[in-house]
Formats: sequence, C-alpha cells, structure tokens
Amino acid sequence: MSELVAIAEIPQNEHTEILVRQAAELLFREVNQKEMGDSPDDLVAQKISLDDVKHRRLFVGVDKTGDVVAAAGLTRSSEPTVDRIAVEPEYRRKHIGGQLLSAVEGAAKEDGANQLILYPTDSSIPFYTAQGFEVVADEDGSHLAKTLK
Repeated sequence: MSELVAIAEIPQNEHTEILVRQAAELLFREVNQKEMGDSPDDLVAQKISLDDVKHRRLFVGVDKTGDVVAAAGLTRSSEPTVDRIAVEPEYRRKHIGGQLLSAVEGAAKEDGANQLILYPTDSSIPFYTAQGFEVVADEDGSHLAKTLK
C-alpha cells in the first residue's frame, strides 16, 4: 500500500476524465447497488459528469502512484450537499475522510454557503456526527446538517 500524498479538487477541464472515472468507480462501490440500480458507467453519466461540473465539485485523495484512493463530491445548489465520501478500505481510519470533508466544507464556504447538508448511510452517521454534523428531522425524513463558520 502506498501512502497518501495529496487531497485536491479535480480541476474543471477536459483533461480530468480519467480522474473523474476513477473517483466515480470508488464512490459507486460505496453505494448499495440494490438501492441505486445503476452501473458505474451510469453513475459517471448521472452523478459526476463533466457536463454537469458547474453544479458539482469533486475531490480526490491520490496515493504516490497516482491512484484515486478516496473521493468526495459537493453539489452546488441553494442547499449545498455532500454527495458522498468514499475511502478505499485499506486507507480507512487514517483521517483521510476527515481531510476530504474539510476540503468539501472549504469549497462550500468559498461558494458562499452557510450550511452543508448530507444524506448519509446508517453506518456513516457516527463519522459525520464526529465531524460536527447534527441530525435534522423534517417532512422529507431526516438528514444531517452542519453550520459552516
């Protein structure tokens, strides 16, 4: 296993397609396929397409060999949303998810957001609450939110 050397936002240009695909495949593996019903190719097309990049920001953790080992997305909207954070199993519990979340929060602040929301899996709730997110219940169900300072 190579150690992680960088967490960065993927630049918004035509030269990033390979990184977007690697990040999408990692994110897809973290999604319950029964819930999604889509293939990784569909996820690339629907969730983090370069055609939709003006509404999304994508962050990756890259190891020494240039492989994407972690990924996170931010949807830009009136309610900025963390799309998902995914970290390869052998890189978990090394604070990489927290570093990605910090990058996403910083990007949301740059975009003028005061709050960040997300719709976590049950297993990820402890991670997000440890990062300062709180459970919010409303008519659409519950989600997590964090006020950005």
